[in-house]
Amino acid sequence: MKIRKKAAALTVGMLLLLTGCAGEAQAPQIDVDISPVVTKKEDTAGNENLKIGSLVMSNSGEWYTEAIKGMEAAASDLGVKLLEQNSSGILGVEEKQIQSFVMSGVDAIVCCPISSTETGLPLYEAEKAGVPVITWSTTVDIPVTAQVRVDAVALGQDTGDYLVEYIRTWNLSGLKIGMISTEINNVGVECCAAFRKAVEDLEYDGSASIVSEVMTESAENDRAAVDRIFAQHSDLDIIWCWNQASLQACIDYARESGKKDLIILGTEMSVGLAKAMQEEDVNLLAVTTQLPYNMGYKAVVNAVRAAKGEPVETSIIVPVFTYRKDDPERLRQYIESHEAFTKK
Repeated sequence: MKIRKKAAALTVGMLLLLTGCAGEAQAPQIDVDISPVVTKKEDTAGNENLKIGSLVMSNSGEWYTEAIKGMEAAASDLGVKLLEQNSSGILGVEEKQIQSFVMSGVDAIVCCPISSTETGLPLYEAEKAGVPVITWSTTVDIPVTAQVRVDAVALGQDTGDYLVEYIRTWNLSGLKIGMISTEINNVGVECCAAFRKAVEDLEYDGSASIVSEVMTESAENDRAAVDRIFAQHSDLDIIWCWNQASLQACIDYARESGKKDLIILGTEMSVGLAKAMQEEDVNLLAVTTQLPYNMGYKAVVNAVRAAKGEPVETSIIVPVFTYRKDDPERLRQYIESHEAFTKK
């Protein structure tokens, strides 16, 4: 089915159809991707003596680089010392690092937990020892001082809603959708469920249906998952991916196999994905992304507030934004702001 040929001729018109008229597209401020939103001027008196322990599950890839830069910027702005550790996704290492932070006398911990259940115990012990814990991105099942997180439902729903409108705008039908999903990451699980729900009406009216779903949990097996789903259903028209790595794997597959008509969507933007979206021979239609810089920045801001005994919100939601192939100016802005920004 030559979906691309039918839609490409009027791709500029998609912006008008989906937003009402030129110039009315809903978009965040230019600085939303890399600048924090701090709602009040922070009191930095006495901050030079504060130590904040920062624990990530990875420091590779643009997403984590951006989040780490946000935490480092907040620490610099507030004049606190940021002690950084990386567990490399290993639960035993993560547990020892949390315990080490507590024993060394940090004033607060910011953590992107590997597991909602297993990371909860050492974080609970930290809270019991009087160390405020701020989780960000992923969460744990036990109460902590505060969570800085994404709206996981919006993360999956927004690309689903966009796909529904795209299909109905072009009066497409009989399309086969594949999903690269996750079963472990709690944000990812909610995100995948929200995408499924967003597109379920397409099955009722015969426009499209999800015919295959393959789970992947690490960057190492993302390409294997992509190869597997296309081995099962070589005739997929649309593929949706739950993370940055699987999106890139789908793009690589589409290039290698010559599938220029394959519609690709998913979550978590990167410079490489933004550039692919600009290409004529890659049909990366839309990517909904978290704002990791803001997330990292807000995590440290609230850790400092908690360490000083100031009130903090227990749940801070960082918004998402959807980048689209038919919005080249927004893609240009993203690439321009992130190419230098995400370099280590």
